[in-house]
Amino acid sequence: MRIEDNIGIYQISVLDDESNESYVGEFRVKCILSPLDLLAIDRDYRELLGPVNPIMASGDANNIAFALSQLKHRILAYPPFWKGDSWDGGHLPKKVLYSILDHSIEVQDKFKKDRQDEMAKIQARLVKQVKTGKIKKKVAEETELTNEEE
Repeated sequence: MRIEDNIGIYQISVLDDESNESYVGEFRVKCILSPLDLLAIDRDYRELLGPVNPIMASGDANNIAFALSQLKHRILAYPPFWKGDSWDGGHLPKKVLYSILDHSIEVQDKFKKDRQDEMAKIQARLVKQVKTGKIKKKVAEETELTNEEE
């Protein structure tokens, strides 16, 4: 698993227990979902569950709809086995589908952690420079606008 810019790249290798088929390939996924992505994911999730009483859908149906709607808006590049006739990934065994989703979320989590670690290092360097006098610290009151000035 690796990250290039905001794109997560990972390989999967999953053997489906029921069909005894092997699924191997590389996926490229978004590490950051936009607000529009999140809205589209929610819309597709509800669409997959159906318009009549989606709350009555089984747990299995909920999990599948969640995985398919998430992956539809996360995956940027995929191996040939991902492409489906009506819904990409919809023809795959659940084990494969869930493995792809798990990897996609794992790479997103890694991206976030790497970013947080990077920001912590930058913060530590700034604090050190302030303490050693290389950077002058401004008092918050001098730089913030008051409500009257806004």
